[in-house]
Amino acid sequence: QARAPEHVRALSRFAGPMKTPAATFVAAVTACALGRTAGAVVAKVASAPRPAAAAVALVASRPKKHDDEPMDERARDAAEDQKETHFGDTSCPCIGFDNIAGETIVQFPAGTGVKALPMMGSPSPAPYDGSMGYGPSPAAAEGGMVQVSYDADLGSHCHAWDAGKHPLCKGDPITDPDWCGQSWCFIDPCKCNFRDLPVKSEYVPDARYRGSPLFYSYETCGSRNTFNKNLPDFGSPRCRCVGLHDVEGNTEVFLDTTEWGGKKELVSYPGDIGTACKAWDKNVHPLCKGDDPPAFCNAKWCYVDPCECDMLDIPKVSMYLPKASHSGKHLYYNYDTCGSKDTFTKKYNTGACFNQRTQAGCEALLKPDGEMKCGWTGSHCLGREMLTNPLCKRTAMKYGKRFHRIHSAATRASAMGA
Repeated sequence: QARAPEHVRALSRFAGPMKTPAATFVAAVTACALGRTAGAVVAKVASAPRPAAAAVALVASRPKKHDDEPMDERARDAAEDQKETHFGDTSCPCIGFDNIAGETIVQFPAGTGVKALPMMGSPSPAPYDGSMGYGPSPAAAEGGMVQVSYDADLGSHCHAWDAGKHPLCKGDPITDPDWCGQSWCFIDPCKCNFRDLPVKSEYVPDARYRGSPLFYSYETCGSRNTFNKNLPDFGSPRCRCVGLHDVEGNTEVFLDTTEWGGKKELVSYPGDIGTACKAWDKNVHPLCKGDDPPAFCNAKWCYVDPCECDMLDIPKVSMYLPKASHSGKHLYYNYDTCGSKDTFTKKYNTGACFNQRTQAGCEALLKPDGEMKCGWTGSHCLGREMLTNPLCKRTAMKYGKRFHRIHSAATRASAMGA
């Protein structure tokens, strides 16, 4: 009992006046402490006097929401209540009020040719013509919208909220989209550390959490987001892409490919170049337009903040936009955060800091404005900001320790060879 959770110890103290058999009650309390489901606990105390069973239920089960429901619906809810409620990954917990009575009204467009999915970045399902009776009992359409009643605690914990509710989730395993059975919940995007960024929800567009719109996540519930198609990839949580994504226009990049049979020329890249993981050079870079393009043409990369990057592949100073900066720092690019191998830097960016093997060669490289481009760690050459910017101090220490281990290992190997 000393190691049991506080609510279990409190329950034990409450056991005295219940006149329940000690062995039965202790077994029930132990089950709670070990995290067994409500069903297992209730079954264990089924033969105990009513007060004891009720007391355990306070700890292990969730109360029913609707006392006026038909008996079969209450039985189904009771079965659902006995299942363990999951509130998402600890690094991205669900938000909202769980286990409350009532309903949340979600509106879907109605009418022929109108897409039925209101969420941002959603796929394009078959049009809803208003004649299929979607939802359990949708109210009359108002202003071209169909109202569907969801549970009052919509999105407060991990659950397949759209099953039997969303207009496209009619309970047919053959025709229903697979996301109908996927669990999700609302989350605080500022407290999520997943590769897949949270998506803004439009189920309840006027709702706010601490002043911000609601976002949702499938990943925190252990599900795969198949609802949203073609969402941009902004890299690993350990090294997010930077910049303004989805900006219309173009960015002019000066490239010199004379060393590989090309020429010096201005190349027009998309306006949001490097702001998300993408094969930006494919069919754009002069060397990527032939029949046998180099490997880097199909590799994904993006610009990153070197002070917030902790990847095995170290960020390199950009050669495409040598005068550009982000937050006062030079632009750095990285392939590793996008899951690609960097085959570009060693061969095609010979002026990269990381390619310099001596301190003299490292410190001789300059920016267009005449300032030093690189800095020497004692064994490796990095972008100067990574060593001098106060915001990069933590990252620089990590890379410094890594380089020290690599340098020490190389020195030992050389000594043994000699």
